Amino acid sequence: MRQLIWFELKKIFSRKIILAALVVLAGLNIISFVGEFPAEETAYEQEIARKYEGVLDDEKVQQMLRDFLPSQEQINMWKGVHVMYIGQNSIQTAVHAYFAKEDGTWNGKTVRDVFGDQEIRVGYNSGWLDFSRLLAKMMLGAAIFCVLMVSPVFAGEYAGMEQLLLAARFGKTKCVMAKITAAFLASLAVVLAVLTGNFTGAFLAMGTEGLQASTRFCGVYYQEWMPFPISCQEMLIWQTILAVSGILMLTGITLAVSAAAKNQTTSLIAAAFLFAFPLFMTMPESAPLFKILGLLPAYQLQFALLMGIGQMGDLFYAALGVPAAAAAAVGGSLLAGSIWRKREVS
Repeated sequence: MRQLIWFELKKIFSRKIILAALVVLAGLNIISFVGEFPAEETAYEQEIARKYEGVLDDEKVQQMLRDFLPSQEQINMWKGVHVMYIGQNSIQTAVHAYFAKEDGTWNGKTVRDVFGDQEIRVGYNSGWLDFSRLLAKMMLGAAIFCVLMVSPVFAGEYAGMEQLLLAARFGKTKCVMAKITAAFLASLAVVLAVLTGNFTGAFLAMGTEGLQASTRFCGVYYQEWMPFPISCQEMLIWQTILAVSGILMLTGITLAVSAAAKNQTTSLIAAAFLFAFPLFMTMPESAPLFKILGLLPAYQLQFALLMGIGQMGDLFYAALGVPAAAAAAVGGSLLAGSIWRKREVS
């Protein structure tokens, strides 16, 4: 069985188009990462954030407002524009977004008025929010790569090799299991490689500073990304879990499509369509249909929208993505095997 799985893995990764796509994916990831985290800007943002680290209270808000009060020259330059858009640094945009009038003076709101009973911890969160956005984009790229990689697993055999495999002693048993196992191992290897590479780069660029900072105390650029009372560390844990489960769900779906398709091209197009079509359906997170669509791979990988559905007891609704992914992975595998075994040898 090990030899069969290894043989299937070699078939998957030896295709020239897969090797080329892997190089493109890695190259785009590196270019995007380097452009996103210039060392001087990161160091500057971290230095500013250190001055205000800790639990956000009204005294700290007033201190920030005094420190970031714009000069008359800046007000004249940005006439008619709210002071939060001046963009000196991420802490300034955050405090002005929540607690400042257009000219930078206090708007009269307290921390409780804005955040209720939530404990908000100030810290370097802008880099981690940027990293989360970047990681979500790269996971979409990894998903497309996995569709390209898995879609021929069964469909690629229907051009002639199918007859040999089905007629072989283990064609309808061990070969099926080997193909399915290899597909999941390959997809898991890709998602873990993308996650490991990006997290390694993030820790090298930013260290661990700011991981305990709240995602909510942020500028307008980030407010719709992760508007929940969780830390950056918790956000990234959720994102990692949903990235893995989303890829595994996509693999199960693609295997079923691959077994049902007549050829590789049909399999690739069908699997890509099933993955992408939910992204073109615009609806609020509160819509009942979105609670179903939100569990699909595209939204698990773009995890912020799925998290936006809110909490279900002590957990986010997004936690349902894990059992949904397991069901799709198992169901897709069983369906793929069933379809493959029923193919007739002419």
